[in-house]
Amino acid sequence: MIKILLVMNSSKIVVIFGAGASVELGGVNKNPPLGRDFFKELSLVYTESWGKISGEIAENFIPDFEKGMELLYYQDLEKRQYNIAGLLRDMTMFFSKYKIENFETNLYAKFIKKFKKYLYDKSIVLASLNYECLIENALYYNEMIPVYCGDGEGSKLLKIHGSCNFVPQGFYGGGTGMTLNIDLATINCPIKSCHPNDIENQFNNIPIPAAMSIYMANKKNIIAPAGIKEIQDEFKKNINSAKIIII
Repeated sequence: MIKILLVMNSSKIVVIFGAGASVELGGVNKNPPLGRDFFKELSLVYTESWGKISGEIAENFIPDFEKGMELLYYQDLEKRQYNIAGLLRDMTMFFSKYKIENFETNLYAKFIKKFKKYLYDKSIVLASLNYECLIENALYYNEMIPVYCGDGEGSKLLKIHGSCNFVPQGFYGGGTGMTLNIDLATINCPIKSCHPNDIENQFNNIPIPAAMSIYMANKKNIIAPAGIKEIQDEFKKNINSAKIIII
């Protein structure tokens, strides 16, 4: 902590949060699952979609979610046995349900409150591998706005695997910028972030999932890959210019 404070005023610090960071935060309605428990949680909540996955695919999901997802994805491109978009949309809704209920005890909220000044001037840049919006909850509580890419007034939050509040644009109302390639299962479209409390309302109006990397080894992006790459490129730039990187 002392070392961080010494360099804070003149150098950039990047703090990277992974799945483990959200597990014992305190003050949340429910702890997000780690990868080993994720398939079980999805199957219990979405019994008519994730709960219907069986056989070899389910057997692979249980010990290793990424391996199961890879098998599901590439088999389904050939057999069309499952609705990949529907399964990923369920994941969007699943992650949107995690909220901070007690900001006084929540560690994200306490961290942001303590370093608010440095987050605002971007001496500290946040990055996350997670799809849920608990960091956003903590930022908004501390009167901070997440800036996901580019320069803006607020705290830089680089979600390099996407986020459940990244809403694809251009599906209704004559919007432009979307192309669909069914064979490659890729939808190129603009994305726009929404407030975590508005996720369900936003996705009630569109039939596809949020822009989130598929939870498998190569983190393939089928929704707005160009937008996710832009965030990843900015992440690399911030890492390369950082004085301290905290994981």
